[in-house]
Amino acid sequence: MKKITKHTKTIKNQTDMKKFNKLILSLFAVLFAFSACDNIPTPDYWAEPRPEPPAVNLLFFEDFGTTAVQTGTNWPTVAEYTGFRTSGAGADAVRYSAEGTVTVRSNAVSNFPNASGGSNAMMAGTGASFLINDIATCGARNLILSFGSNQTSDVLAVAYRVSGSDEWNFINYLKETDIWGLVNNLEIALPEGTNTIHLRFTAGRTDFGTRIDDIKIVTEEELGEPIIDPDEVEPPVKPTAIFLETFGNSGATDNPRPSIHNTMIGIINIR
Repeated sequence: MKKITKHTKTIKNQTDMKKFNKLILSLFAVLFAFSACDNIPTPDYWAEPRPEPPAVNLLFFEDFGTTAVQTGTNWPTVAEYTGFRTSGAGADAVRYSAEGTVTVRSNAVSNFPNASGGSNAMMAGTGASFLINDIATCGARNLILSFGSNQTSDVLAVAYRVSGSDEWNFINYLKETDIWGLVNNLEIALPEGTNTIHLRFTAGRTDFGTRIDDIKIVTEEELGEPIIDPDEVEPPVKPTAIFLETFGNSGATDNPRPSIHNTMIGIINIR
């Protein structure tokens, strides 16, 4: 009987020791977990709240829609195309025009990240300009321009002017690849009182033309009402000739040749 009791106490002691060991291991696990969390930042409930990022307001966006259709070998020109898809607070009065040949096409679509695809504008390989006229600034003076292109900045120049002025201001940027890519964060600082601007994309000569897509202008400033200023630019004054001497063509075969002191030839125009 004593042996049984002693054996029972031994088993109980072993059981208690196992429980004790488990408890120790559990404590170590908890301590390790707390130490692993030492480097995790905890919220500072007493810190000042972070300001919200400024809202970005859309002034103008054009993705050229999806409806450009080729007829035979011809694509619609800017003047012929009716599928423009224009949006933005300053876009209601926008007009498009071209200097040289600019067509809207749905082949070789834009494929940079988040590109709209669909149709895009192509300036001919001989060189041309695509103009976006009468973009209302809605009172904003600091604008941000972005656009997609398949040419380098050496080929495609971008400029803007204010309505009523004939001075184009070039927007510097760098793009070194001749594949589709997005050019963004181009800043435009406008003079006080500007209500309306015009945007121009000018492409030099290329083998296969220069394409643009997804043209966007945004601002972080609050927007007011759109105002379209008249764009009455004075044509440059032509120089007036007050004297012109061509020396005519009489006496060209005379021998000896006539000299100025004894022959009156030529035409004098006074205008």
